[in-house]
Amino acid sequence: MLWSLKAKISASASVHSHDIAELILCYGDGGYLRVDDYNINFKAGRTLLIPPGVQHQVVVADKRHAEIKIFCMSRTDMRHFLSPVQMTSVQAIFLMGISIADAAPPSSNLLNIGDQVSEGINQTASNIQQLNWSLTGLILALHCSRCRLEASQSHLNNQKNKYQRKMHQVTIWIEQHLQENLGLDQAAAEFGLSRSLFSREFHRHTGMSFIEHCNTRRVEKAARVLSSSDVNITEVAYGSGFSNLSHFHRQFKANYGLTPGAFRRKMMEEGGRS
Repeated sequence: MLWSLKAKISASASVHSHDIAELILCYGDGGYLRVDDYNINFKAGRTLLIPPGVQHQVVVADKRHAEIKIFCMSRTDMRHFLSPVQMTSVQAIFLMGISIADAAPPSSNLLNIGDQVSEGINQTASNIQQLNWSLTGLILALHCSRCRLEASQSHLNNQKNKYQRKMHQVTIWIEQHLQENLGLDQAAAEFGLSRSLFSREFHRHTGMSFIEHCNTRRVEKAARVLSSSDVNITEVAYGSGFSNLSHFHRQFKANYGLTPGAFRRKMMEEGGRS
């Protein structure tokens, strides 16, 4: 099940929990999420991922309203519609409890993606179901990516693993060189580590292999461009770091369930309806 609703909420909800995952995309301030004895403020471009079974409460400030979009997902359908790499990443983030991520500027890019997900319950027979899951998967991927980055930054000065700082530097280096043909041996040599040590510590830090991480970041970049521009798909592929179009199409479909062309066409169809 994937259910989504965008709303301006003017009254606080009761404390509750449920057996599904809930993703909240914030369009502004005016409210917060209360969890136990602390509050998480809403602000534009912030996402909050609530694992199943965690008690929480949406609270709205007096004489104000909170504009948010809520996505509710069952674990069963998440496993069906998200790629194995995405699902592994989400499950790792679930271990953090309720997680928070702020979109890289401009936050309007993320909010536009959220607006493209149609509201209500996605029926199995719906011809836009896969697009909705692809877009939701992109929002989740961006959330998890920011959470991993922020978590690694916050622990750099409290290192149980002496390679934590170096692996954080590796992920930054990857972002700066995504358009290049990066290889494991090249990366290990760049940071003065053996291939086996680099592979082990990189997987410990990101939850993925070096190649999986690079390809995931590239298709996330491509999906953002496809959802917000009319740049030629070939240019999007090369601009995201893929040197082989067939490989790009396979990786994109593996992550989002649609080819890049189908993803863009459905984005355009949905944009025309809104």
